[in-house]
Amino acid sequence: MDLHSHPPSIFRDPNAMVNVPTVTEQSKKDFNFPKVELHLHLDGSVRFSTLLELSLAKGTPLKGAKTVEELKKVLITHEPANLSKVLEAFDLLLPVVRGDKAAIERIAYEMCEDQAANGVIYFEGRYSPQLLVDPKGDTQALQLTSTGVVEAVKRGFDRGEADFGVKARSIVCCIRGLHQYVDDVLRIGGFLNFSCSIVWAVFFA
Repeated sequence: MDLHSHPPSIFRDPNAMVNVPTVTEQSKKDFNFPKVELHLHLDGSVRFSTLLELSLAKGTPLKGAKTVEELKKVLITHEPANLSKVLEAFDLLLPVVRGDKAAIERIAYEMCEDQAANGVIYFEGRYSPQLLVDPKGDTQALQLTSTGVVEAVKRGFDRGEADFGVKARSIVCCIRGLHQYVDDVLRIGGFLNFSCSIVWAVFFA
């Protein structure tokens, strides 16, 4: 089984429907208070502008998108759709950031800025470290282990906490059907939490 094709699209019910919430001026007012977010997908919260910049710099195609508006049309689900359709976006965006320590750190840092702008004072970013390791085996990828992914996220979170006044922690994920990586995830979660409180929880997806 290919670890680096997004596994939730394989293991979840493809017919499960996902409703898309609408953000309005009224809803912004209703939720205008300090918030806590405990399950925020790191790889699903990349800024469109950042993703486009990285894609163009690396020559990684995003279905021909050359502008942020074009990219939004490719990635955003505007109406209720099944889960498999919603998760197709991950198959496009993950190759852009895999194996790139600087990009992963940047995404974590920008997540802190975006959360602060949304009034969030504490959040936990959820991701699978193994899915962010580049499978191609080039020089840079060989330097980035699953532990290195978590450490890159931590560097971004640390800078974001200092600059934006939020508190950020990591949740590392075990992916259903990829049981061969469970020990590594538990090792990361146990060691990094014990040594420096990088990882706050282990999640089974």
